[in-house]
Amino acid sequence: ANRTPIIMSNIPSHNDQLKFFNVKCILFDPMNPLDIADKMIYSIENISELRANADSIFYSFETYTWEQAAARYLEIFKRSK
Repeated sequence: ANRTPIIMSNIPSHNDQLKFFNVKCILFDPMNPLDIADKMIYSIENISELRANADSIFYSFETYTWEQAAARYLEIFKRSK
């Protein structure tokens, strides 16, 4: 992981991850080219906000281990039976 500012598709899996890690990210409607363009322009004009979001994401991920990820997946698999 690095501190690259990002924008993401507003889809359930991304929303789940943002909520799980309690971080913010600029989200766009993946079915709306105008929204994607608007969010890209917003990102360029507000790069300091995106850098702050990227730092927050980086630090949240930095403390999350592969063991924790594996345990979370195992829990999900057990619930799906």
